[in-house]
Amino acid sequence: MSSPIASPATVTAGSPDLSLALMCEQAEAERRPWEALARYKFWMFGYWAAVWVHLNRLSGQKNPNPFRKVVHLARRHLEEIGK
Repeated sequence: MSSPIASPATVTAGSPDLSLALMCEQAEAERRPWEALARYKFWMFGYWAAVWVHLNRLSGQKNPNPFRKVVHLARRHLEEIGK
């Protein structure tokens, strides 16, 4: 079965296939960190979260960061324990 996304060799800058491929990769990069975190794979959470941030920059859409609540939770926790 063939993929609906064009292969990287046929995707050119500005093409609709590039935008679709980027959106699909970013959706995957949003799902994978949560899976990693749920399995106590903290390094992989960080890796995939960074991939999402990178793809977001490439897309030029400036989507809101889906990990913002986790960052704020960590900051609040640090304040509570006195850094």
